[in-house]
Amino acid sequence: MGRRDFAVPAALAIVTGVLSLAPTAVAGRGAIAPPQAVVDQLMDDAGKGANAVLTIDLDKQTISRPDGEVVHFEIDPFRKHCLFNGLDDIGLTEQKGSEIAAYEQKARLQRPWVFGMTQTGT
Repeated sequence: MGRRDFAVPAALAIVTGVLSLAPTAVAGRGAIAPPQAVVDQLMDDAGKGANAVLTIDLDKQTISRPDGEVVHFEIDPFRKHCLFNGLDDIGLTEQKGSEIAAYEQKARLQRPWVFGMTQTGT
């Protein structure tokens, strides 16, 4: 299944000149900052209510305005990867599960007291 084979709901929030693409706007991830003139135009669009349909194309890094104008935006490649894959901080950590398990196993052997284990029978 390709990126275009499914739709992910995206929320576009305009707050103090920064656009935030949910769900991975955690700790600034997913935030983009277009020029103020573009933010002003998008704010005007938002004032149109339900008739203001904005289309976000993350792959092409564009926002299509209700009047058909297409606005380009820049986004960090890592942030883009996280948005495409629905990764937040927990999801990123879970990708390292085998490395974390190996570290914990090694730590248990080297420092058993940290994990509440004690040696018996000595």
